[in-house]
Amino acid sequence: MENGSILKYNDFFFVLNKKESHFISIPVIKCIIKDLLQSVLYIHTQKNICHRDIKPSNILLSKDGHTKLADFGDSEYMVDKKIRGTKGTYEFMPPEFFGQNSVYYGDKVDMWSLGICIYAMFYRVLPFKQKQSLYQLFKNIHSCNIEYHKNRTHFLSKLTNTKYDTTSDENQLSREDINFLKMLLNKNPQDRADAQEALVSCDIWFEYWCPCVYTRICVMSVCSY
Repeated sequence: MENGSILKYNDFFFVLNKKESHFISIPVIKCIIKDLLQSVLYIHTQKNICHRDIKPSNILLSKDGHTKLADFGDSEYMVDKKIRGTKGTYEFMPPEFFGQNSVYYGDKVDMWSLGICIYAMFYRVLPFKQKQSLYQLFKNIHSCNIEYHKNRTHFLSKLTNTKYDTTSDENQLSREDINFLKMLLNKNPQDRADAQEALVSCDIWFEYWCPCVYTRICVMSVCSY
């Protein structure tokens, strides 16, 4: 699956086949996250670019197991870290897009979208999905709280009416996993972590699973799907 997206989508997320029952393992997800944070940090601090459309289909996997951020068609140069206008994919847009402002912190926009991607990797579903009108979707993103669950199968089971193994350690999230996700999905952009803060504050969280000596194991795990 060289240069293929990390997840495919058809009502819910999967790696290769919609009928697959497994979830990407947490150690592999953490390696992917670290790669993505380094990419996002680079475009924000070195190129002054806001991607504006970070989503699983724009995150590609190379044959050596590294992720690549693709499709900069909606990207914009930031001025004083800010961008104007709302572009991107609705379900991955941040809550501030649906408020009264017309100027946004570009780095925090991308971090929200990245958080939604991580949510999709954790649970294989989206926290906000259009069920009725676009207006209702926008209202939910702006005003509704995001649901979290330590059992990774919880939301997918309700969506598909399928029973999954709830006892497997691979299908459980730790408090640290969920707290990291909440850092990125803070509805207040001023309190939302940027890429540098996420990398620094979660350094122990990453190193526990992804020290350099284990990188090859993580890469092989990703490529085995």
